[in-house]
Amino acid sequence: MRLFAQKMNDLMQRRTLQGYHGTNAENLESISVRGLVPSTGNHHWLGNGVYFFLSGISDPIRDAEEWASAEAWDNRKRCHRYNMFAVIRAEISSLRLLDLNSDEGKRALNFAREALENRCFDESCAGRFLGNPGFNDAVIIRLLIEQYQFDVCVYDFYIKSRGARILRRESRFANVRVACVQDPKCIVRSSITCVKQEKIQPYPPNDFGRV
Repeated sequence: MRLFAQKMNDLMQRRTLQGYHGTNAENLESISVRGLVPSTGNHHWLGNGVYFFLSGISDPIRDAEEWASAEAWDNRKRCHRYNMFAVIRAEISSLRLLDLNSDEGKRALNFAREALENRCFDESCAGRFLGNPGFNDAVIIRLLIEQYQFDVCVYDFYIKSRGARILRRESRFANVRVACVQDPKCIVRSSITCVKQEKIQPYPPNDFGRV
């Protein structure tokens, strides 16, 4: 376990990133006053935090727009919860970044999964997760964050675009790069800027049943 802790310390990077966050345009005023609020819960890809799209695979502004537009859709009511989206750009200054796209990051995640399964973590921390029926990768990430105090995680994912949702298309290949900022202090408040704000285009009537 001591060796693993040393590996975690070796993985930590100092990095400055530029990220893009898609949201309801009505949130702009509160964001300007209070900043961005972290998402919480075990269903998030990289655990609790504020999520941003990064450059590297695709256009992060378009990715944030797609995400905000898709999140607006209420599948039960068959309508949008909000009609205007906004894309926010922010500078992220990380002192302890974990890059899960690197071989070292993947090995660390795999080691953490095996260690958790074998109850090698501090029981005061791991015990809260081991009996959780919703145990998943996000829980493992959360445990890593709590144990080793990473402030930002970066990973590549496949996220369905609007068209992919309509066509019900799946893929095993990543199409976006995502950063999860676990510590909101890493987001430089003075850098937060709205770079795009538009009305969400409605789904064609024939596509309602396929979303």
